Amino acid sequence: MNVYFHRPMRIWLVSMLVVAVLTTLSGCARPQWFKGNTHTHTWWSDGNTPPEIVAKWYKDHGYDFLVLSDHNILSRGETWAPCTGRKVAMADAYEQAFDSTWIEKREGEDAVEYRLKTLDEVRSLYEVPGKFLLIEGEEITDACNKIPVHLNALNLAELIPPPHGETVLATMQNNFDAVAAQAAHHGRPMLCHLNHPNFVRQIVAEDIARLRDARFFEVYNGHP
Repeated sequence: MNVYFHRPMRIWLVSMLVVAVLTTLSGCARPQWFKGNTHTHTWWSDGNTPPEIVAKWYKDHGYDFLVLSDHNILSRGETWAPCTGRKVAMADAYEQAFDSTWIEKREGEDAVEYRLKTLDEVRSLYEVPGKFLLIEGEEITDACNKIPVHLNALNLAELIPPPHGETVLATMQNNFDAVAAQAAHHGRPMLCHLNHPNFVRQIVAEDIARLRDARFFEVYNGHP
């Protein structure tokens, strides 16, 4: 059965996850309502938009926090992205929004390349203590027998390579376990949630129910 929600209901569903997210990450005994997005892509992977424009949109629209969670990468270090495909449509808007003292670009072999701003650089523009928080994340992009298995890991200390598994269930479990192991190693709170389980309709409820120590999954995703 397909169920469609209007935008206010979508925001409410996201907020239900947000309460659990921030309560878990902060250890608060008394939950508070915050609105945020834990699953967002940028030019660091297959997103349409540079990270600083993404962050500005969420801050301008009243969100309390945002996780930039690109595929199998953290927004760190020097990385240059060729302006090709869907990036071309955003390049002009990017250059209109920021001046040449902020944007760095160069001529690449096949196209103009832009240096991607790190999470720390984006934080310097938009993060406001107590008002807007940027959390580091990764969409751990795994697969089993060509079935996508994607999970988002929040508040990571290090990149987690996809651990793989012999079955879909094992692949999901290995990813959850990898996040838990890193959290224990670094002594910091982290959260992991299963992404879009119906993306190709191959992850079944019975497998999700068998996961150990897996408390969160997406109930709505804006993927086209």
